[in-house]
Amino acid sequence: MSRNMITAQKVIFDKLDGHCAAAGDAVANSGSPRWISGTSEDSAFLADAQISHVFRVTPRRIIARLDFKGRTFFSTLGLQGVAAPTGLEAGETTPGLVSVLLAEGKPRPVATALEIKNVVEFTDSNQDPSYDGHDYTVIAKLFGEIEVFEGKEIAESETWRAYYEICLGYVSFMDTWIEEDTTETLKTLTDLSELGLPYQILCRALFDADPAGLFLALYRCLEAIYAFAASTRIASALGFTGPWKTVAIVLEQQIGWRPREESSLAELFAKSTEVHLCDIFECFGDQRPDIGENLAEMSAKKTYKLRNHLVHYRPIHHTFEHKDIQWNNLCITLSKIILDVYYSVFMPASAA
Repeated sequence: MSRNMITAQKVIFDKLDGHCAAAGDAVANSGSPRWISGTSEDSAFLADAQISHVFRVTPRRIIARLDFKGRTFFSTLGLQGVAAPTGLEAGETTPGLVSVLLAEGKPRPVATALEIKNVVEFTDSNQDPSYDGHDYTVIAKLFGEIEVFEGKEIAESETWRAYYEICLGYVSFMDTWIEEDTTETLKTLTDLSELGLPYQILCRALFDADPAGLFLALYRCLEAIYAFAASTRIASALGFTGPWKTVAIVLEQQIGWRPREESSLAELFAKSTEVHLCDIFECFGDQRPDIGENLAEMSAKKTYKLRNHLVHYRPIHHTFEHKDIQWNNLCITLSKIILDVYYSVFMPASAA
């Protein structure tokens, strides 16, 4: 369905008017007809580009996917300086793309009320017959830096993986607890797109000031791998050739089946290496266990216990101290374990 171009432009300028009004400095000609000028090609893009999803990192930082005539565009606002995601290349902002992004994304302006008024006040068709719209670069700057990546149309399932690459690229520009080594290790998870890891959870966790958020997101990745492994085994036994997620959903809906978490985690950890399992203990500030002990079970127990402390409230958990946890090393180690387990579980299944 084509987008209503007049309505889309009204959304953009109403947002600017509202921002000024909220600051107590209303635009004198608020609500008057104003728009972003462009060519017929821009009008076609504004009318027909499909924006399938908008990830609002904050009210002023967003990422959006747009599709138009067999091309896919990923546009960012307030996340400048990032390299292009896999399969895409740096593109150009255009009046049509800026209009779609601002109308659908509805970001909060970064400019002051005075700066906005200097641009939009008394510049409309009612006040000036020669008015032919605002320059898109001037309007875009009121909201922040916009960048675009584009390429051939990619699968919808790849959207969040591309978002994840963009978010990881921006981490180095942030004042964050996440260290460079952690970021580099997290990048390796972009290669696991076939499984459909919960990239949306990882994206949000990257902007979380609490390191526990990223730990829990990585834990969810392990849950996803276990669900894949268990569902694939059942599908194979039943001769079912459809998507593995269908099996997982039916099992939970029909018989309430779900993995036994601690034992399931130990089963996955057993597919990792002794080095990575021992690293778990160091991340908690503990000594490495003696060789020959059940490292998978012991490291899984520590990981599962931390997970419970973070997601449940009980008086005994409230007294749990996290001061000895090396969060960056823990996230690095979990990422390496995820890779170990992924290639152990997924590759044999894909080759079958």
